Amino acid sequence: TARRGAEDSERKAGAARKQVRATALIASRKLAKQAIRAADQARWPEAEIRAEAAASMVPDGPWGEYAMGMIALARRDRQGAQSRLRIVLEKHPDHIASRADLSRILAMEGRLDA
Repeated sequence: TARRGAEDSERKAGAARKQVRATALIASRKLAKQAIRAADQARWPEAEIRAEAAASMVPDGPWGEYAMGMIALARRDRQGAQSRLRIVLEKHPDHIASRADLSRILAMEGRLDA
């Protein structure tokens, strides 16, 4: 019974860790979107602070790097944006927003090699 109790505790702890990560990813995504909105309005310091916060909230998540890519695009730095989005896609190949925005940037340049 002690073993069963330990297994149950470990299962609950694992479920709690998953919930914490899911919540952190949601918050990171929200910060990234706020960063992008700030960049679209040329509020550069706010955009960078929010993007950095998104990255630090989930260091191995996609949202901080994605936000930095979109900030680069707002600054008309297509190369920087492409580089950031490719980094996201190397780590998170299923990150749809990065794939869509990278494709959009390449289409602006007349390239279709996404």
